[in-house]
Amino acid sequence: MGRVNAGPMEPLFCVAAHRDEIKSGKPGRAAFTLVEVMIVVVIVGLLAAIAIPNLIKARVVSQRKVCTENLKQIHSAITTWALETQRTTGDPVVLSELYGNTNYFKGKPVCPAGGSYNYYDVGDPVQVECTFGVTHGHTLP
Repeated sequence: MGRVNAGPMEPLFCVAAHRDEIKSGKPGRAAFTLVEVMIVVVIVGLLAAIAIPNLIKARVVSQRKVCTENLKQIHSAITTWALETQRTTGDPVVLSELYGNTNYFKGKPVCPAGGSYNYYDVGDPVQVECTFGVTHGHTLP
């Protein structure tokens, strides 16, 4: 353990004057000092403080891009469906004809951020939009 009787140039109490003085469970092996462990913890904390905000920002950006791609694909599918089924301006979009195993999409796309998609009539300037459109930037360009 630490030495209590210290000379004039040595501190009165220290965790370990030499690494060899602290033994782990096995003889002949030195353990880490408290200062070394604290330095490692500080370094890991700094790296986490730098990395976590960037990871969160990257996730938000990727969710926005996926949602925008979903909107583009849904808009294209609605346009193609309207042409193939000879729909006119003002006709409602029939979701059962868009989604299904033999239709334009096998499953209904979802916003990765948790928003939902609103559908409008054929020929409207916006035929589909995400509920996070204005607040989170989930809009068509």
